[in-house]
Amino acid sequence: MNEGTVSISKTHKWGALLVLAFVFSIVLRTQTVSAATYEVNVSKGYLALRTEPAYDSSNEIGELYTGDTVEVGEVHTGDYWYVYSPKYKCHGYVNADYLIPVSGSGAAGSEVVDTGYYSISFPSEMDGLYEYKTEESDFSDYGKNLLVYDKASKKAGTGGFVFGIYMYGDNTSYEDLPEYELLGTMQPTNKPAKSYYIVVVYPTDVQYNSETEDTWRELNNSVKSILATFEADSAYYWHEN
Repeated sequence: MNEGTVSISKTHKWGALLVLAFVFSIVLRTQTVSAATYEVNVSKGYLALRTEPAYDSSNEIGELYTGDTVEVGEVHTGDYWYVYSPKYKCHGYVNADYLIPVSGSGAAGSEVVDTGYYSISFPSEMDGLYEYKTEESDFSDYGKNLLVYDKASKKAGTGGFVFGIYMYGDNTSYEDLPEYELLGTMQPTNKPAKSYYIVVVYPTDVQYNSETEDTWRELNNSVKSILATFEADSAYYWHEN
């Protein structure tokens, strides 16, 4: 009886060690890649865009040929990278062995903020100057708003608001907002008749003081380039305004 108990304990011990080894191997395969544009380079045929990070003919959703580009996110595991394809306007997985970086593209060290519905990127030179928060949208049945602030101005108590991205549903109106811009519309791929309006809201009063004005304006001057990185999640069709 005692030997049996010891045997079971040893079995559990070795099982736990094997699980830890497996997890550790996954961690070792994880690498960080700066957000950037990569170009497809295949000698023949095409590079498959897939719904899962695995080779399987049933998970192909697109064909990428030499010269096509993809936007690579930040963290990837194994041979397959999660990318955004401008050609198909959706996210998916590709074999990284057939990607080459486009010289001068992307912002090394840029931060990608993903709300689960859409994402934007902040350039690396803005690090430490901004802060943001996400909140549930009050203007649609579901969705997230993203509010961006100048960190110094917010800390100084002057507000610091620079811009906000809001999701509006079909049954709500944004046209009465004093300062806004319609960025585009998102439609769920499983409900294409339904639309969500992506509205950028700007402050209507001064959000800085004399000591924080420079950093606020620096962020404000970068808004257009930040909004240019907007990407809808792969579960949505995106129609830019």
